Amino acid sequence: MDPKEFLLRHFEKLVLGGFGAWLVFMALGPVIWRPKELDENEKLTATIDNIKHHMEGYKVELPKIEDPTSELQAQLDASKVPAVEEFPHWLAHRRPSLAIAVAAGQAKVVPKHEAPTDFHVADKGRGRVKLAWKVSGENEYINITGYEVFRRDNSETAEWKSIQANIDPNKTEWEDSTVGPRSRYWYRLKESAVAQLDNPVISRDKTDLAADRRDLYADDTKEAVETPQDVYITIDGGEAVDPVNNVKGQVQLKVWRWNSVLGKFVSKPYLSVPVGQKIGGKEKKVRFEGKVLEEVTSRPRPPSPT
Repeated sequence: MDPKEFLLRHFEKLVLGGFGAWLVFMALGPVIWRPKELDENEKLTATIDNIKHHMEGYKVELPKIEDPTSELQAQLDASKVPAVEEFPHWLAHRRPSLAIAVAAGQAKVVPKHEAPTDFHVADKGRGRVKLAWKVSGENEYINITGYEVFRRDNSETAEWKSIQANIDPNKTEWEDSTVGPRSRYWYRLKESAVAQLDNPVISRDKTDLAADRRDLYADDTKEAVETPQDVYITIDGGEAVDPVNNVKGQVQLKVWRWNSVLGKFVSKPYLSVPVGQKIGGKEKKVRFEGKVLEEVTSRPRPPSPT
């Protein structure tokens, strides 16, 4: 058959067959020859859709915030809450923003005075007793105005007597130069103080030192202070009793006295003292020799010969 004739007879079929082939190519072409970019784009699109769906459908469930109004009103009612009790911790809302803090008021500052400590005999000698003490480290907002020293003489039950008042408040020691020889003494210390009324803190709070805390006593000295004697007698010689020759007997004595000015013992001799005569009455007026006794010992009086 002539090709030309064949084409004329089957032209429509060939056109329809070509058009069908073209449609198949257009339908299967993107699948067979699909670029990678399209796959990635689809994945990205799917991810975006998932995120959008999650954001649109997700609901946040916040915890319920209780209304603090009634509790706050109860806390602000002075008849229900003691003034000394602190209110609860911070209370807050987010909507609207609100913060409330309630704190107890500042306590008033009161002056504090405590008795001196470590009151003791620091040193002693002939005619003197040195006392010392320490100011309490617990004192607050006070000024010490002075000290006063009391003394008991020779007996632990004797009456306390003031021997020195108005001692400088800046001192922590004092010397008693009125002690006698062969005596025993007990001491007491009183410290006086007043509040620092001109201090800004005390002035602000308008407080004062209690009346029973203005004059305080340190612990008394526990043991008696004993002072040495200041007169000694030594025997230099003498003559024994001789009843045959009617000699009564006599001794040569020296009386040593402590001289506080010179700081040493000096002697005055008796020329002659009969045996049995009391010593300690009116002294005989004798010449002062000015001898110095380096070491003094007390010796008993020898027995009178019979």
